[in-house]
Amino acid sequence: MKFKDVEEVGQVFEEFYSAIYRERFSGLPIVNQALSVRVVGLRETDEVFTFCLVTPWMLNQVFIPKEDGASVPGDQGMRLDEVSGLGRFFVGNVESPMDRFLDMEMAIEVAEKCAEELFAKFTGETPDDLEDSSRREALLKIVPHPEH
Repeated sequence: MKFKDVEEVGQVFEEFYSAIYRERFSGLPIVNQALSVRVVGLRETDEVFTFCLVTPWMLNQVFIPKEDGASVPGDQGMRLDEVSGLGRFFVGNVESPMDRFLDMEMAIEVAEKCAEELFAKFTGETPDDLEDSSRREALLKIVPHPEH
């Protein structure tokens, strides 16, 4: 699918995954009922859209090339998905299940940092706050683990 702008990308992904939640996941024990579906940190360049997708069952980084046949530069740990209604895009899992998140605010905070990192990978920017450690490890440190 060709998206015309960031607003359309955000709207289409949120509507699509909200429908999946209502129709397939709502009430299942693998979802965090404190969370909802949200596109976070949506950014655009001439070549790509990047963002994080928060759902009650996963947090993913998403990279959408604007040109057909484009690929993710280097080994970014992302896989190609093709979904009817969304088209072709690359996705990388950050977190699943989402049980460590106490509320949507906490999930959005982590998603914003992951979206920043993803955008930086494709623009050459370096995030200032986490230069010395693995991004994923550092993000997980700010999210408490559930007590067992």
